[in-house]
Amino acid sequence: MSQSGKVPKPLIDIENYNNSLGNNETSHHSSNSKNNQITNKINQITARQKRYIKRILIDILNNSSENAKNICNFIIVERNEINIKE
Repeated sequence: MSQSGKVPKPLIDIENYNNSLGNNETSHHSSNSKNNQITNKINQITARQKRYIKRILIDILNNSSENAKNICNFIIVERNEINIKE
């Protein structure tokens, strides 16, 4: 106990940590599925573009799937909004 008589709060929530260890395969599978969806979006966006554009988006995906998803969604929305052909 601390001097104030209160029990200090643990640095991590042990119960949630232990539960997350058991769900490692599920989270890996869902992460893999999410990356496949983003890769499909990248393929759709870069179908008629220079190869370096696809390479840049794949590099972003490898660093941050959330950033890659946001960029792809933005490009798709802009393409649809302005009706860009390619």
